[in-house]
Amino acid sequence: MTTDPTALPNPRRRLLAFAPALAALPWCAPSTAQEAPAYASWSATELLLDNGAVRRRIALPGPGTGLATVDYRGARAPSRFFAGHDGSKPRRSDEFRFLVDGKAVTSASGWRVKNIAAARDAHGGHGARIALDSVDGRLSVAVEYLLYPGLPLVRKRLAVTNRGRRRVRIESVEIERFEMEEYYPGTYGWIYSDYGRRKSLAPFLGTRQDCLMALHNPDWQEGIVLGNEAPGVLKHMAAFYDSRALVAGLTPAGQPYAFRRHLAPGRSWESPQVFSIVYANARTFETILNSVVPDFVRRHLGSRLAANPHRPGFVYNTWEPFQTDINEALLLELVDAAADAGAQEFVIDDGWQDVNGDWGVDRARFPRGLGPVIERIRQRGMKPGLWVSVGSADKHSRVFRAHPDWFVENRAGQLTNLHLESWAGDKLTACFTTGWRDYIGGVLARLVREHGLVYLKLDFAVVTSSYVFDLKRNGCHARKHSHADQPESLALNHQAMWDLFDGLHRQFPQLFIDCTFEAMGGMQLIDYAMLRHAEGNWLSNFNEADAANDLRIRQMAWWRAPAMPAAALVIGNARLEDGGVETHLQSLAGTLPMLLGDPRKMDAARKALCRRYSAWFSALHQRSGYMDYRQDLPGFGEPQEGRWDGFQRINTDSGAGGMVGVFRHGAPDAAVTARVGHLQARATYLVLDMEGREVARASGAQLGSQGFAVRIDEDHGGRLLEVRRL
Repeated sequence: MTTDPTALPNPRRRLLAFAPALAALPWCAPSTAQEAPAYASWSATELLLDNGAVRRRIALPGPGTGLATVDYRGARAPSRFFAGHDGSKPRRSDEFRFLVDGKAVTSASGWRVKNIAAARDAHGGHGARIALDSVDGRLSVAVEYLLYPGLPLVRKRLAVTNRGRRRVRIESVEIERFEMEEYYPGTYGWIYSDYGRRKSLAPFLGTRQDCLMALHNPDWQEGIVLGNEAPGVLKHMAAFYDSRALVAGLTPAGQPYAFRRHLAPGRSWESPQVFSIVYANARTFETILNSVVPDFVRRHLGSRLAANPHRPGFVYNTWEPFQTDINEALLLELVDAAADAGAQEFVIDDGWQDVNGDWGVDRARFPRGLGPVIERIRQRGMKPGLWVSVGSADKHSRVFRAHPDWFVENRAGQLTNLHLESWAGDKLTACFTTGWRDYIGGVLARLVREHGLVYLKLDFAVVTSSYVFDLKRNGCHARKHSHADQPESLALNHQAMWDLFDGLHRQFPQLFIDCTFEAMGGMQLIDYAMLRHAEGNWLSNFNEADAANDLRIRQMAWWRAPAMPAAALVIGNARLEDGGVETHLQSLAGTLPMLLGDPRKMDAARKALCRRYSAWFSALHQRSGYMDYRQDLPGFGEPQEGRWDGFQRINTDSGAGGMVGVFRHGAPDAAVTARVGHLQARATYLVLDMEGREVARASGAQLGSQGFAVRIDEDHGGRLLEVRRL
């Protein structure tokens, strides 16, 4: 049975209605005295944020002055970025900037404090919220600051309310801006971007990939990190780009993918959050990238991985080599072969459906529906998953014929698709600010419920495309949708997709949503916004064979983690039938392990090998919880030809241990010393191979400083080891 699009309402309502007043925003609700945290205190002139790991002083508006950060430091000493080289010239940084109908609004002047109240979130954050009214009575702004236990980090967001009598346009929002007037980054600092893995000199202007940026001074051993929780192409990160400042916010007017929101009188808009980290006594930025950043993301970001205990252990996906050429007989054979190879989840990719958009089963290929295949998946001890294009439909689909007004229009008012230019006459992209969101939500819920799915792979462009490089081809220009114009459609479509995911999770709390890079709108794109609404992200498709594929998998994983959780990284397309399947498994152990290919071509020995790895992954995660962690292996850098590389996945919360992966990729020497960081210094650990044989026994301090020897005789090979606390 398919969802009948003609039976659904065709709402001309604003699906993402703005909150009617600032106080209605959940984080703007006043806190009681009993809820007041120890991390914030205030007087008539300043707000002080202090959790023992970080301290930030914010001057309140007064005669001739505005809201501004006047000091920001770690626990032990002033930061020279904020206090000046010798501490004699503290810098003053505005707390926000944005445009209203093209005119600049900043926190520097023109504001009265309405109130200050304690603030908190559901993820351990405590702090304060400052409510401001503009002197002219046209705007209200609330600024929320949250701190978390033991972390030198402040998380921040804005809410803007239109108090005037006419609609206003909000653009070029800077949520965090740190002034660096007397700092010379070309001489004294590096800018880290692209998930913290790309090092460059200023000036720097970020892209959709830049949810994390850092300024590190190796002479001072100090730095500042900015994290941006805006989605996809709407992130704006800049360092010394058009002024001496570090900026995190939303894409400015005049740039590609510019952010815009329209506020009617009395309506409010809430910004994405950003976070900042101020640190000292760190010789490298990587120290923070491997500690504070992942600790915050894992414990306090509010990610779906933190809320969902289900971790796919070893996924098989049908996409390669079959692509859309699948049927019942083939899948029944693949189910048996994949189960024999140790797969724990079986995901049916594209090709099962009759029509994109209607999402019925192709009865020519599956005359009995998907039921027999799903039943076989369960009988063989696996869990089922399914691929769906979340935001597109064929022109001949029933949903399009019933509701052509639900689909994206281009500048000329023509229906179009955003995914591929070659699809212009065949498939269309839906706009989520219409009835599409509720319709596709019903379809997905039906599929999950009907088939007992635990994994949904949601694909194809929603806002922007990974494959279209025309900067004008994005968003929706339709005049009768719930967005006021094309720029506003970018933010509203992202938010509607998140609302869809959240609704599914409310119904199915353990559903693993794989929001692919295509749905995210950028090649190999994953970010903090996605992590709050989806568990995983199919990052890329690597189709090389054997060792070449393994290197690209490890490069991709190194590039994204530890800024992103390794358990969210889904990387294709390593094949089970490859001769080097063991190194595929070893390389994928640094991510969420997923293999494709034709398992029917595997002999019994290779299937047994894969089963052994699958069982070992599960047992190790049960002992150590390693899948929620990943750090750089000390002394090893980006995986490259002619070198050794590696990773570690140590549980830094419990200290119980975890996994170490070491790889030789054409390195001239057959042996290397591997050191393991982030262990409890005084505890004793065993290093064991996969058969449980002891490789080393030492304290955490010794494993970190002296390490142990690893030998790999093959030019291209790997070794996985367990680190277990006694």
